[in-house]
Amino acid sequence: MSAACNGHTAVIQALLTEPRVDVNAQDKEGWSPFMSAACNGHTAVVQALLADLRVEVNAQNNKGWSPFKSAAYSGRLDVVQALISDLRVDINAQDKEGWCPLMNAAWNGHLEVVQTLVLDPRVKTDLRNTRGETALTLAKRNKQQAVVDVLQAHSRVRPKPRTVLWKTLMRPWRP
Repeated sequence: MSAACNGHTAVIQALLTEPRVDVNAQDKEGWSPFMSAACNGHTAVVQALLADLRVEVNAQNNKGWSPFKSAAYSGRLDVVQALISDLRVDINAQDKEGWCPLMNAAWNGHLEVVQTLVLDPRVKTDLRNTRGETALTLAKRNKQQAVVDVLQAHSRVRPKPRTVLWKTLMRPWRP
């Protein structure tokens, strides 16, 4: 775990040659070496682990965080790009609160990560968390205007009307 968390690629590569090594071992909070490397932005370690088919690329920790979510939350653009290129990675995985990687990147104002995600047609920009919030509403709430602009410009992000009154008020007026 320590080697992945600290970006020691050579140590990770050596450990991956050992068949007895549990590449998916998790600590008491459920963090695996792959998750730690992704969260800490160690792209070379992430790539080495992605190359090993034993690695569970979508494993989640005790809070439901995946390696991809950790990278997006932390704004690790290089890691996000490496992970998004691997089709095994679930880029829309939601944690126990319903937050997906796009939501985390939007909330934290990681503009380049958000831009990368919305350009991928697999990313679901309209996912809602357990409170009914989307990446757009989260970015607005946290005053991330540059992210709001990107999400609003993206055709797949549309605010969902919440009430009948809203729908009535938004109809064109006809005399």
